[in-house]
Amino acid sequence: MSREVSFKDRFRDLIQEAVKGRRFDGVEIVKVESGYTLDSREVDVTLFMRGALPFMFIETKRKGREREERKKFDVFAPAVIGQVVSYVFLQKKSNVHVPFFATANPKLIAVFRTPENIEDFVDPQKVEEREYEKVLLPGRLQKLLAKYMVIGGSLELKKEFFQDILDRLAKDYSKTRILKVELSFALIEQFRNFVEDVSESCRDLVKYKMEN
Repeated sequence: MSREVSFKDRFRDLIQEAVKGRRFDGVEIVKVESGYTLDSREVDVTLFMRGALPFMFIETKRKGREREERKKFDVFAPAVIGQVVSYVFLQKKSNVHVPFFATANPKLIAVFRTPENIEDFVDPQKVEEREYEKVLLPGRLQKLLAKYMVIGGSLELKKEFFQDILDRLAKDYSKTRILKVELSFALIEQFRNFVEDVSESCRDLVKYKMEN
């Protein structure tokens, strides 16, 4: 079993535990599913409300070992966000609006409120071709981060963590509380990842200098 699959399964199972027997500000999540299919593509994790309506699509990525892998699997990477946005776009083509979408890896999570005009954010041709890094139109990633990211930060693989997230999202969904995360937060997290990359890439050199 790959690291991505095992992380995805644990992630899904914890959300299932979190929603069991609970309502979140009037929102009831009745099913948490892996492999929900859209246009022969599978969403990693989908949360459904009553009526089989998707509440949130989540794209999970394992934490890469190498620097290039970390860029590829970063929760703010254009390809990662482009992939989950593609699913939201395809679902809207069936006249179903998915209120939220998210990206997650073992360290971080980012949750976005779906723009009502999500079709204005994507290049349909790139969605069709599955070129996820190019799905978002110029400037749209920055707009998502600045205006539509509602939760972002360190991920805790605990039931209570997901209950808190769902409670906050449900309040936003029912408009009893409007969530907003500043763009600077995303930049800070990306900078932290950059520092980790530099530290690891210099580790062997530092060790050599200390021993010689």
